[in-house]
Amino acid sequence: MGSIVPPLSTNVALTLKTDYCGNMIYENGQLSKILTDVGYITLANSTPTYHYYLQDHLGNNRVVIDEHGQVEQVNHYYAFGGLMGESTGGGAQSYKYNGKELDRMHGLDWYDYGARHYDAALGRWICVDPLAEKYSMMSGYVYTFANPINLIDPDGRKVVPTLYVNHEEPPVSYYHSPQKFSKAMRAFAKTTYGRKVLADFTEKGKTIFGVKGNGKYADYDLVLREELFTGKNQGNNRMAVFFDIYDNSWIAAQTSIKKDENGKPKFTIIFDLFYSSDELTEMITHEFSVHLHKYSEVLDTFKKNGSYKAAHNLWNSTSAEKEHHDLIQKYPNLQGTKLYRATKSELIKQNSNLKKIFNHVFKENKKKY
Repeated sequence: MGSIVPPLSTNVALTLKTDYCGNMIYENGQLSKILTDVGYITLANSTPTYHYYLQDHLGNNRVVIDEHGQVEQVNHYYAFGGLMGESTGGGAQSYKYNGKELDRMHGLDWYDYGARHYDAALGRWICVDPLAEKYSMMSGYVYTFANPINLIDPDGRKVVPTLYVNHEEPPVSYYHSPQKFSKAMRAFAKTTYGRKVLADFTEKGKTIFGVKGNGKYADYDLVLREELFTGKNQGNNRMAVFFDIYDNSWIAAQTSIKKDENGKPKFTIIFDLFYSSDELTEMITHEFSVHLHKYSEVLDTFKKNGSYKAAHNLWNSTSAEKEHHDLIQKYPNLQGTKLYRATKSELIKQNSNLKKIFNHVFKENKKKY
């Protein structure tokens, strides 16, 4: 069995030993840097100096400033992460593209993504994707499906482009919302219920999709994301998120709840963005109204007793099948259906073309449920 043997100090001109312990970095046994959510802290004789990143929508560190607002480093990148020649202060700090550390040892210039390393000069990973079987239609070495302008792969494994995350802690956003998704969300945000739910999950003083937050539930996560990339319609081979066992068809979206790393309820709505803006408007209305409408009860229950189990049981008190079945009733019993219909009416007043979409969905639901 082989082993890694460090080079003898007599054979190298300079020895610098770097150790990582969580967010702390030691050099030759001395604490030299502490990584933070917004930058890093350097230590000189135990005196801290704070440094801050200014990032773009992909999480690339474009500018580094010190605690006095002085610019220390400016980085410009090619599409796949290579540093342009006009970058300044290259030695100031090594966390650059996607916020990842650029390892310059031996001149390889690879970015460390955790699960594997990335070569920006090639635009390829230097080893195969450990989850390659989940993306069999694409080479296991391809970075972000060859679309680095809109997407990132934050750890070199699963591709999860986040459309919107409501809190300010990393990751804020890995992905610019596509125009049609943003348009659909803004239409929903103009409705009574849309304004309420988005305001509740958005920090006070912040704005999302044109809605000002009230911060009521800003401490809880609401994540809207696209799980896989649909590309062109390829019939039964087209990628989608979930499969409906009742009629052997792809489901365009799904809402779920799970416990986050702090034990709090976290809501996730996953969308398949293959559809038009008007179709997405109906999907958004459906997921938020029919399936997410109990969010305030769920979160209030958790806030009252701190029990995720109690909150989760309340969430599951009405099945998705029952919620769908109620949609086709002339006189609905569930609050989610009532919200869906009220929101639908407001949306159709905004855009009369939506009436055709909502009517089509209603007919399809009658066939299924």
